[in-house]
Amino acid sequence: VLGTLQLIHGSVLAPEADPGYALQLNASLAKGNAARRALGPKLSAGSLPARAQAAQQLAAAHAQAAVSVTRLSPHGSGLTAANRALVSALQQTGSAYGALGRAITGRRQTAYSSAEGQIAVGTRALGAAFTSLRGLGYRVAVLGLALALALALALSVTAAGLGTGATG
Repeated sequence: VLGTLQLIHGSVLAPEADPGYALQLNASLAKGNAARRALGPKLSAGSLPARAQAAQQLAAAHAQAAVSVTRLSPHGSGLTAANRALVSALQQTGSAYGALGRAITGRRQTAYSSAEGQIAVGTRALGAAFTSLRGLGYRVAVLGLALALALALALSVTAAGLGTGATG
């Protein structure tokens, strides 16, 4: 009998968020967000060594955030899955920024283009993880994702600088 019940009026409420997890998550992501704000513009301006250094620092910031989020203690299968997805997306994006830094250092246009695509994939994975968390009742700052998307777009504008023989 219970299998036939349907909600006819009203709306489904999101589950109640765990304030402790929310605070820990916020703290875990805060440094990475600050790094994206500070280092993002440096990916498209300045010398090639400065750009490579910014990419490597972004890689390290994402890796640290992934480690920090891994240490959280989410409760419930949905939150555990969303947490795992966020860790994976942070690792993926960090690896992509590392590849970008290496491509800039080596002035390898093909590797740069590949890293650019990897960053876009990682950014989409971060967006999906944040969407999952929002569905579980957590408020996720959109600024971090919007900035990551803007950085991914800015990379395509600066890619041409690798093959020009410009020194840095």
